[in-house]
Amino acid sequence: MKLTNILFLLFVTLCLYAQERIMVTQNVQYDDHASCVLDVAQPLSGKDTLRPALVIIHGGGWAAGDKRDAVYTNLLVDYAMKGYVTFSVNYRLTQEAGFPACIEDVERAVLWIKQRASDYGVDSARIGSFGHSAGGHLSLMLAAKGMVTCAVGGAPPTEIGNPDNPLSKHPEWWPIGYITKETAPMLILQGSEDPIVKPYLTDDYVQKMHKAGNKVEYIKASGQHGFAYDQALDIARPAMETFFARHLKKDATNISWQQMKMPDGGGKGPYKAVALKEKTLTDFVVYRPLHLRRAVAKEGKLPILLFANGACMDTNVGYERMLTEIASHGYIVVAIGEMQVYQYDRPEKRTTSSMLMEAMQWIVEESEREGSDYCGMVDTDKIAAAGHSCGGAQVLYNAKEKKLKTYLILNAGMGQMKMAGAGKENLAELHAPIIYMSGGEGDVAYKNAQMDYNSIHNVPAVWADNAKAGHGGTYNEPYGGSFAAMAVDWLDVQLKGNTGKAINFIRTNPAYPGWTIQSNDKMLCRELTIKQKNGKTIYGVISYPNTQGKHGVAIISHGFNGTHHSGKEYFKTLNDLGYAVYTFDFPCGSVRSRSDNNTMEMSVSDEKQALKEIVKHFQKQKGIDKDKIVLCGESQGGLVSALVAADLKEQVSRLILIFPALCIPDDWNARYPNVEDIPEVSDIWGVKLGKKFVLDIKPMKPFETIGRYTGPVLIIHGTDDKVVPIDYSKRAQQTYNNATLKIIDKAGHGFNHSERALSNQYVRDFLK
Repeated sequence: MKLTNILFLLFVTLCLYAQERIMVTQNVQYDDHASCVLDVAQPLSGKDTLRPALVIIHGGGWAAGDKRDAVYTNLLVDYAMKGYVTFSVNYRLTQEAGFPACIEDVERAVLWIKQRASDYGVDSARIGSFGHSAGGHLSLMLAAKGMVTCAVGGAPPTEIGNPDNPLSKHPEWWPIGYITKETAPMLILQGSEDPIVKPYLTDDYVQKMHKAGNKVEYIKASGQHGFAYDQALDIARPAMETFFARHLKKDATNISWQQMKMPDGGGKGPYKAVALKEKTLTDFVVYRPLHLRRAVAKEGKLPILLFANGACMDTNVGYERMLTEIASHGYIVVAIGEMQVYQYDRPEKRTTSSMLMEAMQWIVEESEREGSDYCGMVDTDKIAAAGHSCGGAQVLYNAKEKKLKTYLILNAGMGQMKMAGAGKENLAELHAPIIYMSGGEGDVAYKNAQMDYNSIHNVPAVWADNAKAGHGGTYNEPYGGSFAAMAVDWLDVQLKGNTGKAINFIRTNPAYPGWTIQSNDKMLCRELTIKQKNGKTIYGVISYPNTQGKHGVAIISHGFNGTHHSGKEYFKTLNDLGYAVYTFDFPCGSVRSRSDNNTMEMSVSDEKQALKEIVKHFQKQKGIDKDKIVLCGESQGGLVSALVAADLKEQVSRLILIFPALCIPDDWNARYPNVEDIPEVSDIWGVKLGKKFVLDIKPMKPFETIGRYTGPVLIIHGTDDKVVPIDYSKRAQQTYNNATLKIIDKAGHGFNHSERALSNQYVRDFLK
């Protein structure tokens, strides 16, 4: 047999593989038909060592395609560089020979390779196959018939799917005709939006194989028909590599995990997440961002969540949607239970409460082990534990573990019962914030959760109840449903210090529709009402820094028709700097004000008086550093803050004005030049104002007043503000003796996420 186009190539791999010199031989005839040719790539080092082989099969609907496709030639060389002898195969297309000629041809190719194994340095007991689309079908057929050691199929037709098609009359031509436990190991890669190979057919095949006891590995993630061909290669290629390494290579692979899956396409968070079976961690699954280094580059070291399952069983597959969602927001989740593709695809057994500590010990050790994927990637000072039902009891059993920084008890509670070695006495061992999440009175754990919450007085505690969820929560809903969303927010507060979200856990609020929420008085973020001299009550929320001793306080004043919720944007920035943050509703300042919603009584002077009384309140508090009282106001709240700072210049240490509405007097005077022009009721942006507001503001001249404040001032304004022209802030900078103006290009009246981040950076630098 004549060998043609012998090429000697020298490659240097990107990271994991040493230099390898390979020989590529093209168009070798493996059968008498002209179409039956293959290319071979042989590593030239270690000629005396038998190597595993990989057969690559092109797609094209059995009627088109060729091994010369760049995807397949790249795989041919790439896997040869990894130490395999690779063979890329052409076969007779349907216009040359109908079914089952293509199946027979790839079988002959494998037999040909086995017959010449010694010539190519191949271990005939270690031959794998890969194909995409039609090639995926042919690859799986080789495994179904026992022709190869293992097989990978990308978007593989497992049946024709059309009963009217004559090909469907021959189940022996399709993997669906071989539902048995005895096939060679398979890995199937399927795009969840594939319009050609319908995902439901692939799902059906995998489920039938699992029911038969065959552990077909299955990864379905967001993608179309090019999944594993030219789409989602960051998922498919590592999964293929570790699959082949596990089944074909005797030497250790550099990849730390053995099996991967991607529930819900990797979650909705900023980091596509996967579930992994790690080689050094049996009986557990790790959920983590697929690209750890990318996540760490943006987030810093990632916090850890340990998870225990309902019924204290060794299966977390029922929670994988929630756990994937959590991981996609920048967390490492270590969950009890061996990897499963589908629930009940293996016998399940009970677990012990100590397994949570095994999980913690493993991730802590991996964080320090040189060469580990997790070395330098995880923050072992930020560990949470969560558990569902009996798993919640397993969490409480380990409550005294000092490394745990928060607990999530899901549809669980001890009450008067004993479970998993835990009882109500473990509640006294809690030393960190805890949240109970229950599913209404239909949840068998509802009363126990209520009893536990009512008895916890030593740590911050929240009880959140979803009346319609039941004991099963929302874990099987897309992305884990509202239980997952709440869990992410809670973890962000407790492990990432995102105190801006802490406001959501004080009481029932619109952030979590369908939930009722209550919290105890140990929370660092809690309600604080202040009584005014005029009898009105100011409703507010205060977020404390997690520091000891006296601290400053920043008082946030919202804009026109705003509420205390706008202040949460400052919580993390200011708490991190050691300030308590108080955000409140101006009486009569908004139709949604919890202080008073009669906007007909709104006036800037009344808002000034309210803010002055708030300052006075904090001056009386023992834990407040009187030399660090900061006023921060947005829009109309900026005008009010500037006026109050001028009156309380000795008591206000610093002033922050965010797009301050110093234009309000000019605007209203332009609207109503004469007093007799002012109506009894004005309507602006859907808010009804009384004549009092206009009469109060009409004589004000802010720029003749605000300059009396001589302390440091920070002004932040956007160039595209259509409500308050930036010229007002430029004039304010000139009016103050000690003011800095920070301009955000193209920002309007109200900042988007990136603009808010830049604004908060300016605030951080100013207060440092």
